[in-house]
Amino acid sequence: MFALPLPTWLLHTTASLFLHQDQVFLHAQERKLYQSPSNYAFGIFPSQFNMKNDHKSYATTLFTPNEGDKGITTLRRWIHEVAGGGPVWGPSALSKGLPKVLPPTELFDVYESHVKNCKVCQDSLKKIKIIRNSALLSLAVLSIAYGRTLKLWQLLLAAMSGVVAFATHSFTKLFYKYEFHHQDNN
Repeated sequence: MFALPLPTWLLHTTASLFLHQDQVFLHAQERKLYQSPSNYAFGIFPSQFNMKNDHKSYATTLFTPNEGDKGITTLRRWIHEVAGGGPVWGPSALSKGLPKVLPPTELFDVYESHVKNCKVCQDSLKKIKIIRNSALLSLAVLSIAYGRTLKLWQLLLAAMSGVVAFATHSFTKLFYKYEFHHQDNN
């Protein structure tokens, strides 16, 4: 699905369906990295590799012929040149203590981790809420104005409004929290 040419807002919104499958495992691995005696995971390579903590030495020292390797090299270059060197890892980060174990409410909180700072997601959330509220208003007007004397076309319009309201309300939940439990993935 993620390789299809979809609108940016839809890719942003549905990314949690894929990314949160491994969220718990990645969080546990992050904590293990801090506890590991090796600094390799933090970009500090053993002296026998003769590498420095920058993307240029990484790209020139290692043979990276595959497309996947190109992605790693590109990511390292982006972290070094654009992202300010990436997160603080290793001994200097350990001085602040291990990362806390996040409860699922924080681990799967899509709004705080992404949506509140993403213009694409904010714009689409507003539009989806407008669609949902319009559908609810339509349903309310039909129910109040016609009550028990609904004609077939009005009944169909009310049913469609209800389905649209329910679907958009369900979809807005992806903007706030998406929990994934492996035991439920059958």
